[in-house]
Amino acid sequence: MKKGLILLVLISLLVMSIVEAKNSAKINYISPSEIYEGTSQNIITNVENKKGGVCDSNSSINYMKFTLKDLLISGYVNNFNSWEYFISDDKKNIEYSTISSGISCGIDTNEEVNFSVTAPLVSSDENYDIELLAKDLVGDSKDSQIKFKVLNDDLVPRLLSVSPVNFSIAPNKLINLNLQFQEDESGFVKSSPFIEYKDSDKVTYSGDTSRLVDLECNDSLSCSGLLDLSNTLLSSFIDYRLKNASDVAGNVLDDGTNFPYHIFIDNSNPSLSLSSPVDDFKTNKNILSIDFIASDDSFAAPSDFSPSLSCDTYLDSDIYSTDSNVLNNSDNPSNIDLSSIVDGVHSWNVICSDKAGYSTSSESRSFSVDRQGPGITFLLEDNMTLSNNTFVPFIVTDSLNDVSHVWYSYNSSSGDFDLEQLFGIYLIPTNLSDGSYLLKAYANDSFNNINSSSINIIIDTISPVIDSLTANGSVSNSSVLLSYAASDNHASSLGCDFRIDNEFVDSSIIDSGSSKDIRKTLSDGLHSYNVKCLDEVGNIIVSDTNYINVDDTMPVINLLSPLDYSITNSSDYNIIFSASDAYDIKYCKLYVDGLSVMENSTITTGNTTFSRNWNEGNSSWSIGCVDNNYNSAVSESRILTVDTLPPVISLLSPDVVEFQKDNISISFSASDINKESQLYELFDSNDEFIAFSIVDGNALYDKMVLPRGNYVLHMTSLDRAGNSVEVFKNMSVVDNTIPQILSFSPSKGFKFGSGTQNVDIKVNTDEESYCRLSQSSLVWNDMSEMSNSTPFNHSFSLSVSSDSSYNRLILCQDLYGHLDFDESLNLSFSVDAVAPGSPGESTGRGGTRRQEINNTIVVQQQTPVNTNVIRNIEPVTEKPSVVEESQNPSSSVSVESEPVNNKLSGITGTVIKALANKRAVYIPVFLGALGILSYSGFLGVRHYLRIRKFNKMFKL
Repeated sequence: MKKGLILLVLISLLVMSIVEAKNSAKINYISPSEIYEGTSQNIITNVENKKGGVCDSNSSINYMKFTLKDLLISGYVNNFNSWEYFISDDKKNIEYSTISSGISCGIDTNEEVNFSVTAPLVSSDENYDIELLAKDLVGDSKDSQIKFKVLNDDLVPRLLSVSPVNFSIAPNKLINLNLQFQEDESGFVKSSPFIEYKDSDKVTYSGDTSRLVDLECNDSLSCSGLLDLSNTLLSSFIDYRLKNASDVAGNVLDDGTNFPYHIFIDNSNPSLSLSSPVDDFKTNKNILSIDFIASDDSFAAPSDFSPSLSCDTYLDSDIYSTDSNVLNNSDNPSNIDLSSIVDGVHSWNVICSDKAGYSTSSESRSFSVDRQGPGITFLLEDNMTLSNNTFVPFIVTDSLNDVSHVWYSYNSSSGDFDLEQLFGIYLIPTNLSDGSYLLKAYANDSFNNINSSSINIIIDTISPVIDSLTANGSVSNSSVLLSYAASDNHASSLGCDFRIDNEFVDSSIIDSGSSKDIRKTLSDGLHSYNVKCLDEVGNIIVSDTNYINVDDTMPVINLLSPLDYSITNSSDYNIIFSASDAYDIKYCKLYVDGLSVMENSTITTGNTTFSRNWNEGNSSWSIGCVDNNYNSAVSESRILTVDTLPPVISLLSPDVVEFQKDNISISFSASDINKESQLYELFDSNDEFIAFSIVDGNALYDKMVLPRGNYVLHMTSLDRAGNSVEVFKNMSVVDNTIPQILSFSPSKGFKFGSGTQNVDIKVNTDEESYCRLSQSSLVWNDMSEMSNSTPFNHSFSLSVSSDSSYNRLILCQDLYGHLDFDESLNLSFSVDAVAPGSPGESTGRGGTRRQEINNTIVVQQQTPVNTNVIRNIEPVTEKPSVVEESQNPSSSVSVESEPVNNKLSGITGTVIKALANKRAVYIPVFLGALGILSYSGFLGVRHYLRIRKFNKMFKL
């Protein structure tokens, strides 16, 4: 079967540059490789120009030619990559060329080359050839053949559905005609189909007509058009057919002159009327019978159109039931089940709809359902307690029917009593004795619906009972606690008033059978109290009047021991006190630093002792006592100091001191929070006293002040708790240094004048020493001894003559035999023939080496002055800790492991400075009766101050 047009699009070819004699371009694929007759397609062709997988820019493709043979170009061409193109007159050839944009690798024609062709109509599937010629820059060319197939389409499009369906009933208005098609091969021509129709007074199955409905189709092959049925000139029936539904290959679906589809036009809504029950109908049944009549003009259509009415019954605006087979213009009775709805006013109505979509709603009718008696409401709470001769009120209501009769009964056995209402309220009298009762009220309406309601009541004629009251004659402190308890045989709560000394103090509501506490502050003395209670209905009880004695006097506490600010060196210490009260003591507590640490609840007349182990340091303590009426008292606070630790002594000094080289620094201190006194002493090896101090300080001694020998440093301290400590330390002053010549005369190289007969040679040394001189020998025993005016000044008188030169070697040795030949003095001087001059004096260290000494003549001797002093003992601002041997390797400190209980007492004084031979020493001067210092220490008892004169050190 011959079909319509087919579009063919051939797209770019990618051609690779060729550097060899033959072009390597090849066609990888063409897509699609087959199409239906008459269709148009984009042909995607991939052309490659590579050798060994490598692009070759030297042989880029710059010319391509497609020869279509029996396939014709339809006219659309898309320019490729700015190349020029040419289409032959017979539309069978298209050429692409360029002079600047050659392709070295290839090209995908999907986006670059497009042109359309027309495929012929075929009676069966046929094959065609497409030739491709490609050339590169060097003139190489490549021909390729492309196989292509045109497929035959002989299937007619199918109609899958149509709406409205055949034999439909439609409203007289604009409606949509909807058709769904299916095309499986060449494709559906969406612009081809349309509808032809005609109207008539009956169904027509064929004939001619000029009325058309255009259809619009989408890609899903769904087509629709508008058919206007609102024209009042149209007859009741519409007959229509499908025309010219075609595919691309020319296959057509067409109904010809037949009218296979029919529509009945419905021009009006259904008619509807309610038959029964009437509006405001009343019932006490569980079934409501209804009936209505409905009709519609669609029932005039033949049975092929299946005319019908569907009616919904609504109860209180909700669908109750649906009837799809309503009889036309006839009664349609049905029942509504009322068993699940509550009594009251309800409504019902009917809505009917025909097949054209028209609907009609009936009026809404109301009905009342009353299956219960009148409502009874008591105006009192259940189980309420009442006094006798009161009334129990209730009301009776019925919104649907009238109340016919009201009555009541007691405990279901007292008989029935009719009641009349008073201002809309019914009153049941209660002329009853104490007890519980069940009242029941009844009422019925005009439908004889009976209802009843009951209430429990309690008749209370008995007063409350005071179960307990604080005992008469009780005793309390000023914070008085009074209590009572009350109960009632019916009431759950009671209102009670409490009075003290005939004055109201408390009003409370208490649970029956419970108690109530009243706490008040009252003055010392006797007070009265009572309570009055009443129940819920007003029954009253008043208690007897009781009395209470108030004691607001605090206990008396007397602290006996220890006194305030006491100090002890024992951690076990007793607190002694006494406490008394007119009502006796309940207990007493010991408070330490604000915390209760001990308690005694057996306090009797006399003294009471608390024994405890105390912490080191200061503790604040007091006693608190409570009497039997809980009056409390707290004593004043006292301070107790527990000091079990002796003072800490720091005594620092060097172990060994070089007499001529080392200054001496001695520091001494004693620390203790309760320090009473301290004593520092310095003795020589003969137990001769040198210095002492009773305050912390530092003693500084210049070198060569303390004589050579061994010394003992002693320090002791005592605190106010009686703890004491003592420390000894040894110190030695040694002389291992040779004497030094400090000055000499005459000066080296000095010339005496003519006529000088004697020259006094003088030297001054830094320590006590012996000096000798000779002309040339340094052998000590061969040298002449110099005389001593003092241990430090040495001289020798030498007879001289004019115009002569002299040289003398001087060597000095200290008292300990220390000398050094290399430290000898070589002194040179001369006597001239002229008048005498000044001999001069030289100074220098005592051991000038021999090669540095020049000969001089001594003409004058000067006595050197020793400027060394013992420096002031200066108090220290910080008390150092006791120094142990491991802390200072150069010190030796001896501390007793257990302090001896010696006490240093009666020492007051200061320190004054005494100068002797220009040396300073510090001596304590005590300001006391007769200026006597008296103390005892670990070295033994000293009752006098030993102040001695020390040879070669100082004089007082």
